[in-house]
Amino acid sequence: MSSEQMGSGPPDPEAATPAPFLSGGSPAQGPLEVTVGERGRTPVLYVRGEVDLSTCEELEAAIQLAEEPAPATLVLDLSQVSFLDSTGVRTLLKADARARDDGRRLVLIGPPEPAARVFRVTMLDKRFEFIDDLTDLD
Repeated sequence: MSSEQMGSGPPDPEAATPAPFLSGGSPAQGPLEVTVGERGRTPVLYVRGEVDLSTCEELEAAIQLAEEPAPATLVLDLSQVSFLDSTGVRTLLKADARARDDGRRLVLIGPPEPAARVFRVTMLDKRFEFIDDLTDLD
């Protein structure tokens, strides 16, 4: 996927059925919202809002919960991410390292600008596997 293609828009509502990620018994609050869905047997985390120092722990918890059943592939849909800082990048890199260690595929649906720029300037657009949307999993 080219840099210009990162962030193709909202998910196909028929492709997965998202449900709110429950953290402490309530839906995600504040500038980050993570909902969990599935595409077949593949977990999909829909991330919306800002991924930064104040929200990266919440994202990390959602990713780890999705990793628990040891899926072959895990998708993070970042198409609704409005901001991504270095702690958000670190969270994604940790998830990528765990996936590689466990033989799992971590796939990202890229964010729109300006968050997409973070991947390009750090050259992480070459490290992560990006797809345009969930139909690219087939």
